[in-house]
Amino acid sequence: MIISGHFDKIFSEDCFFSGPKINNGTLIICVRNIGVISGHPLFPASWQTAIRYFAAGHFIFDGVEASIREISEYEVSRHVNKFKPKRTIQDGPFIVTAGKKESFRFMGVLDSPPAWTDWTVIADSFSLEIPESESLGTSI
Repeated sequence: MIISGHFDKIFSEDCFFSGPKINNGTLIICVRNIGVISGHPLFPASWQTAIRYFAAGHFIFDGVEASIREISEYEVSRHVNKFKPKRTIQDGPFIVTAGKKESFRFMGVLDSPPAWTDWTVIADSFSLEIPESESLGTSI
């Protein structure tokens, strides 16, 4: 199922992200451990928990103008657990189109390289895709 909008009701801090897949002006990110909060259509009013989680799905951005990831790679060794210096990855290129754009900012863990990620996408719209088999979700 695909839910358009409601980006402000996504809880991404517990998410794990793949690298982006870019097709023309569409950017798709495979996401694991997606959280939604009260007010999202996939969050039932009868639930008594703060976050409803889904095992997997996709963030879909259409009409993308920019995708910028600021990543802090994990540096783990026997003696030190810390972050490497931040670096920026700019995806694209994208074709700039006319029309009103929104800034979508989210954060979570990038799969490769393993890193904490602050991600900004400038696009026309956002949709969340959750496979039908995942539509029950879990809660905490």
